[in-house]
Parts: sequence; structure tokens; C-alpha cells
Amino acid sequence: MEEEKQSNILVDKAKEAAKKKGKKVARKAVKKAAKVAAKAVANAAIAVVKSIVSFLLTILSPYLLIIFAIVFAVIIIYIATTLFFSEGDDETLGDERAIELRNYIIEQSEATVDPSKPEQAEYAVPPELAYAILQIYESMGVSERESKKAAKTVITKLAPKFEYDKYTEKTESYSVTCDRDGCHTSSTRTDKNEVTYLAKVEAWNGTTTTDPGEGTWSDWSSSSSSHSVTYTEDGEEKTDTVTTTTYTRDFTFELASNYVEDYSALVAILTSKPFEFEHDDILMVEALFNLAGGYMNYSGSYGGGSDYSDLYAGYDISVIPGSNVPAQYVPIYIAAQKKYGAPWYYIAAVHWIETTFSTNVNVSWAGAVGHTQFMPCTWQGWANPTCKGTNGRGNISKADLVNPSLIKKYGGYGVDANGDGKADPMDIEDAIFTTAKLLVSGGIKSDPQKAIFNYNHDSGYVSKVMNKANEIKNAATVTETGEIVVKGRVDEKNMIHADWNEFYRLMTSVKGAPYKLGGITPSGMDCTGFMIWGFGKLGFQFGERVSYNQWDWLKKKGYQVPASQRKPGDIVYFDLMSYNGSKVDHAGLYIGNGKVLHTYKVGIGVVIEDLDKGWSNKGVVGYARPVIFE
Repeated sequence: MEEEKQSNILVDKAKEAAKKKGKKVARKAVKKAAKVAAKAVANAAIAVVKSIVSFLLTILSPYLLIIFAIVFAVIIIYIATTLFFSEGDDETLGDERAIELRNYIIEQSEATVDPSKPEQAEYAVPPELAYAILQIYESMGVSERESKKAAKTVITKLAPKFEYDKYTEKTESYSVTCDRDGCHTSSTRTDKNEVTYLAKVEAWNGTTTTDPGEGTWSDWSSSSSSHSVTYTEDGEEKTDTVTTTTYTRDFTFELASNYVEDYSALVAILTSKPFEFEHDDILMVEALFNLAGGYMNYSGSYGGGSDYSDLYAGYDISVIPGSNVPAQYVPIYIAAQKKYGAPWYYIAAVHWIETTFSTNVNVSWAGAVGHTQFMPCTWQGWANPTCKGTNGRGNISKADLVNPSLIKKYGGYGVDANGDGKADPMDIEDAIFTTAKLLVSGGIKSDPQKAIFNYNHDSGYVSKVMNKANEIKNAATVTETGEIVVKGRVDEKNMIHADWNEFYRLMTSVKGAPYKLGGITPSGMDCTGFMIWGFGKLGFQFGERVSYNQWDWLKKKGYQVPASQRKPGDIVYFDLMSYNGSKVDHAGLYIGNGKVLHTYKVGIGVVIEDLDKGWSNKGVVGYARPVIFE
């Protein structure tokens, strides 16, 4: 009851502020988006918007979705700020607790940097980011106390980490003095100046590294001065001119900075307690923060978390690693990726985090073993009776731990990758393949953060692996060397025939490939782009690109088949906007047993789903068979 009273405080104050400020507040709100939105208004509005966004996710591209999200977010911000806040001044906020929360967030934000070091100021956690996060969090019905605690949590955990280094500037100088007796050169003097610089910053939105380079000497410069001196020679007073020329050169450094955008730390925090945000929620945070004048590109960087852009199961690639990965392990990572589909750089990152690339394979304090530190019960299977009630150590002998038959019996993850009859966590190939298997089982193709959290239930661990994976990926040179090959033959009626099993293998090899509007390759594709890519491998060329035009074109070509005669390999077209067949807006591949393989949503990408029992069944418009599969 007390929480309900507290939640109504902002409503009452909003009404008071609206009556009191009227047009003044509206003008300010239009001029500049407020730093905070009214909790009561935002709660109801965001709840509605989130449900709409969830629906739109099923039918729209990521770009159109972001536009819709931003439009709705504008409405939320405008309503909330018009009623309650303008520019966050105390008079408009009115309520002491609202002012206290605003000031508390600002205070916490400022505390993330050292005020005596102005170079840190730009890396402080933005208060606007905390406001945006709290809007979504408060829409879940939390109390004011929880909201304040959450603000401290997110700002503290996102506080930037600074690393400083030093370089030494030098100035060399010498002088040449010339008088009536000739010229004399002084010894060279070296003055040193040690400069401290900000070498690395790990901020909420990425990492910035600064390198001063090796330093360079400038050319010698000179300056001269003269003065007269009087002397007596042979009883006669004379005047001589003394000229001193000073030569100087400087050894200086030119700082070069490199910024790598990375929201993995933010995502790890927002998907963990107390927030437990979903992808849709983080998109709303992004929209609200950007509208408040910030910059966040979570949607562009992660596309909902799917990061499967340079290799998919079934493809061969060549990887030249950067200096941060031992070359001897790369072929094992690639083989494991090809086998299971886990991106090689995530496997490498786990290997580095767990044992620093096998330089320390001792049993951990918790009992984890091997090159990638598996708990024995995870390796052999938690169905082992000795695992019950333990932290994962169990009471498993070495012989039993590596026994493939027992691993199969108890449902473990251990893999005999090299076929030597043992699945041994101390064997590098077995360990790496098992890591890939576990990552895939956790959903690495569609949501890397959750998959890594499944590997180790620690949000800090997730951030470390994500950061290291990006570092490893960015430092490597990757080229495709081959792919699954499918062949089609043309009959006398000019119809293409192909082997269904080969085509199915091709199409399912890219499960998890990210959704991208307009894309037609596994690095990113939309629903019809997926069809164009796959059927193009067989030599079939569509006459149209967009789904409704494509459907009409196929019908005119005579490729339409009745639903009662559908077969695996047919393309199924949908009307998911109105569900009445008035306009086709989606396409997928029917793969048999009432299943469809398609892509339609950021964060999921290419996926297999129920067609006959699922959400899409009532939207089916028809089927087309441009290729005959055998």
C-alpha cells in the first residue's frame, strides 16, 4: 500500500506542475527534451509501447522497428515532460523526492570520474542513460527505493576504468659562440619532461586506447643574439662583437586514439538482476537516451545480440590471427566452429579467459579442469549420482570422466574430438570442441551474452569474454575458402531439380545468421533475401525482390501449388499484417513436418519454427515451388 502511495506522488505532482507551468513547460519541453521523464506517465505509456514493439518485432525490419520505437518514445518523452519535467529545474520538479533522485543520479554520475582530471569528464556515465534505464525499470512496478538502488547499481557497474601511462619528451640544445678568437661549441644539454597520458579507457559504450607512438625528433632550429665587448690591445681600446647561436630540437609524441564501440558491459548488466531486461527493453533505452541528446548504437552493434557475421556451420574459412591469439590454436577453433557453429572468436575468448591460452591448466579452486575449465559434472553429465547436491565437482574418477559411453549415459557435454576413444578436458581438441558445443547449446548464434552467461553465471565474466572476443575478431584477417555446394539440373521443361538433403543442409547451415533489411548474404539478410541467396545456389533467379511482388511473379510463372500438396522445399508466403491475405509481407522455406525455416526478427535471425501450430499459421497466403526437390 505504501509503495502504491509513493508511485502516485509523481502523478499528483505532474498534475500540479502542468497546471502551474502550463505553456512555459510545454515550450521548454519542445525546445529541449527533458533529462528525466515522469515515472507515472512513462509507466503506463511504456507498457503499451513495449507490447506494440513486441508485435512489430515479428513483422518489421530492424530499421523500421527503430523508427517506430523512436516515434513512440518521442510521444512518451513529450507527454511526460510536458506534464512534469522541462529541463529538470527544482521549481518544475517540485517534489523533494523527485529532486533528490535527480540530484542523486547526477552525483553518482559525477563520482565515476576524478574531477581533478578533466580528461576523464567525457567518459562519465551519462545521467541521461540512467534516466532512460529507470524509465523502463520503473514500468515494471518497482518502488522508489528500488529505483534509487538500481540507479546506483547501473552507474557504479558502468563506471569507466582508466589506465594511465607515461612518455618522456626531450629538448636538446647547444650553443656556438663566436668572437675575435674564433668559435666555440658548448656541450649538448638535454632537458626531459615526463608526460602522463590517458592510455586506455573502458567506458560503458566501448574502449578507447591511445598510443603515443615511438616519438620523433624535430629538425634543428636556431636563434642568434649578439652583444659588444670592449677590450684593450696594445694600449688601444677596441670593440668586439660576440655572437651566440643556440640550436634546439625537440623529441615529441603524437597521440593517436582508437575507439571500439562495445555495449557488452551494459547489456550484461541490463540482462542481469535487478533489471533482467530483454532485447526490446534495451532498444527502448537506446531510443529514450538518444532522444535526450545522447548517442547509443546498441541496435547497430548487436542487432539484438546476434553476432554471427563471418562464418556459419558448413563454411570453410582461413583465419590469420592477430598477435593476441597463438596461431597453433586457430585451426582447432575453426574446426570446432565448422562442427557446431559457434563463432571461433568466442571460443578463443573463452580459452583466453579460462586458462590464458592453456598457460595455466591447473585445477581451479572450484574444481574446474582442463584447457577451458569445465566442472566434472558438466563434462560428464549432471545425471551422475555423485553430482547431486554438489557444486559440480562430483566424485568422478579420471577414467570415468573421459569415458564417452558414460558421458552419453549421463548427458554430459564432453566430446572426443580427435577420435582417440577418450573425451578428455586435458586434451586441447576435446576441450575446445566441448566449449563450442556448450556455447551453441546456450544459444551463442542468437544471443551471445546469454550463452556466455550459461557457460559461467557471472555478468562480469560475460563482459570480459565479449570484450576479448571483439578484440580477437577485430585483430584477425578472415577470408572464406569454401562453402556447402548444392547442384541443380534443368529438365526439358526448364524446371530445376535438386537434392533436398543437400539443399536442407545448405539452408540450415546459416541458422542464427542475423536479420538485415535488404541483405541477401549470411552476413545479414531479410526473408526474401534468404530465399534469393539459397535458391540462387541452384541457379534459380527470382524476377522480383520484395515479398508481395515476388509472390505475384511466382504465381504468374505457374509455380504456385495448393497447400494440400505442399512439400519440403516449397516457399511459403504470409500476410502477417492483416492476416486476411490482402498483401504478402513475409516469406519462408517449408522444410516438412509442419516447420518453416525463415528470418524475420532482429535478435533471432534465421530460425526454425512451427508453421502449423505457431503464430504464423493463420497468416499463410500460399505456397510456391520454383524448384523440384528429390
